[in-house]
Amino acid sequence: MSDRPSDRDEVLLVVPVRLDSRRFPGKALVELNGEAAIEHLLRKLAPLHARLITATDSPQIAQLAERYGEIYLSDEHFLCGSERVAAAYAAMGRGEQWVIDLQGDEIGIPIEAIESVIQARKRSASKILTPCIPMTGSLSSTDRMEKQNDNDGIDCELNTIRSLHKVKVVFDAARRALYFSRSPIPYPFVCDGPWYLHVGVFAYTAASLLAFPSLPPSKLEQRESLEQLRALEAGWHIEMLPLDGWTNRPWPSLNVPSDLAEALAFL
Repeated sequence: MSDRPSDRDEVLLVVPVRLDSRRFPGKALVELNGEAAIEHLLRKLAPLHARLITATDSPQIAQLAERYGEIYLSDEHFLCGSERVAAAYAAMGRGEQWVIDLQGDEIGIPIEAIESVIQARKRSASKILTPCIPMTGSLSSTDRMEKQNDNDGIDCELNTIRSLHKVKVVFDAARRALYFSRSPIPYPFVCDGPWYLHVGVFAYTAASLLAFPSLPPSKLEQRESLEQLRALEAGWHIEMLPLDGWTNRPWPSLNVPSDLAEALAFL
């Protein structure tokens, strides 16, 4: 890496990992090619030469993770990963300016993508910066539904875009997020794409991270089960970082049991 060590001291990586995930309990410990899923993520972070904390509620996860960095172990109830990351920083932070909240299910994320987030965070004035992957659509017999009448649009989004487990985002010309959803947004009335898949990485300023838990849980956050909507509803600007080099190349994340086959093939 070209950064001076002092530059890296300004960045803290925190990986929040909860044992009993609602959609896939115990997924962090699922064995993939001889290693627990969470180890695949933590091991690849070493070349970043940044301080790393795994924030978890599980002694078993903590035991696996301690060989890769520091541990914040707490059985406190947190409503989302960012609250757990904020608690870890409040307890163990050393005055870092930026905190990267890297969700534990992003086991396939390339290190180059994380590096892009770190560098963009240093140039950004937003409270939160987060990446997304462009996805383009195509008309085919498998991606299209027959129009029921002349007023119907064409449903041509890819299976990835359809998935409720893949979060989509729309943003303005200044790359400020307008909305995140599990539904396909924008709706593909005409199939000209692209869509943008959100990647589970949030790059906070230290001050915004510490302020996040004081925001009341929002209605949209609760309806979509997406923590970033709490910040949007509070009026915070979230800056998007399109990862154009990965257009149509989303890596696997481990959200539900059906993701296992793809994850195994990728790893």
